[in-house]
Amino acid sequence: MKCSKCGAEIPEGAKFCTECGTKISEEAAVHETPPVQQEAEQLIYTINKNNGNNPKVNPPAPKGAAFKTFRLVLGIISIILFLIVSLQSCVAGAANALSSNGEVSGSAGFLLAICMLIAGIVTICLKKKQTTAAYLVPAGFYIVGALLAAANVGSYSDLGIWAVLASIFGALHVLFMFRSKNTKALISIIVPIVIVVIICMFVGISGSGTKDAGNKNTKNTENKTTSSTEKENETAANDTAKTPETKSDSTAKPEPDPDVPAEYKAALTKAASYSDMMHMSKAGIYHQLTSEYGEQFPAEAAQYAVDNLNADWNANALAKAKSYSDTMHMSKLGIYNQLISENGEQFTAEEAQYAMDNLKADWNANALAKAKDYQESMAMSVEAIREQLTSEYGEQFTAEEADYAISNLN
Repeated sequence: MKCSKCGAEIPEGAKFCTECGTKISEEAAVHETPPVQQEAEQLIYTINKNNGNNPKVNPPAPKGAAFKTFRLVLGIISIILFLIVSLQSCVAGAANALSSNGEVSGSAGFLLAICMLIAGIVTICLKKKQTTAAYLVPAGFYIVGALLAAANVGSYSDLGIWAVLASIFGALHVLFMFRSKNTKALISIIVPIVIVVIICMFVGISGSGTKDAGNKNTKNTENKTTSSTEKENETAANDTAKTPETKSDSTAKPEPDPDVPAEYKAALTKAASYSDMMHMSKAGIYHQLTSEYGEQFPAEAAQYAVDNLNADWNANALAKAKSYSDTMHMSKLGIYNQLISENGEQFTAEEAQYAMDNLKADWNANALAKAKDYQESMAMSVEAIREQLTSEYGEQFTAEEADYAISNLN
């Protein structure tokens, strides 16, 4: 203790200063600060100085600060993706409407875009909230939109990518929720992964189903065309059966051979059916046997079938020519070209010529039937009909046959 007047040291317990005699009072006394307390005060002063003279030290960053930043970024990205996905979806929807394919991928994409927009806005607005609802509401919109899109990918191939991306955003929100609640690390990682995997599976199944449906539609279209051709040929076969010159079967039934593979035998049986019922050419039967939209036999089995088929190709060509004359009223040259065409019957030139030489047809009557058809169904003028009948790219009748037809029109 020191004297308040002279500053001299005063023994403990003394009531007067030994130097100046001043009476010591408790109020006037200046107590010496212990060394330990001095060091503590110096440390506090240094800390305050380093913190801008603020007597309180800044607290550590809150636990969810990183999550807030991530959620803000996800929200902004979601709004940008809304613009991209909605634009693509409008284009996809217009394409679906024009092609009349029955797909709803455009509508599904637009719904996904709306879900992403809502989720993005909610994420930004609630980025400071650490409640369960603040995480689950946007996650729900992301996942629902992803499921709708994944189930309706269709021809809009990018929709699968957007669906997976939306599922990842939803999974991240679930992850943030678990981490903010101090959930076990294993659970907080496994659940988001499961969500993304499920969406990816949906996308894969939807894409595979669309591809199969597309192949099925293509095959059905081809089958309808083939069925129509079969009906015409069966009609022609029935008409031909009434004529003595083509009455007998042109194909002998193949003899069974135990050493030949079963598939080869099946191909030979099918080839005989095409020859007997539809009077097809050798090349035409081979193509039908190997076609992806036909019988789908291996090339070796199809080759065995046509090589071992006992068919009269000349008779088949004649029956086919009679069918074209009776049902379609074609000209002689038109039938010949159809018989040898690569996209037609695929008979050889010799087989087609045999058919033309032996076909009993009234070409004038055929020309007249064609002229009436043009007049009644297309309302063409007389000169236009004449030109169509004789044109190289039209019916290919002779000038005399066309004149007969024109002179006998009503």
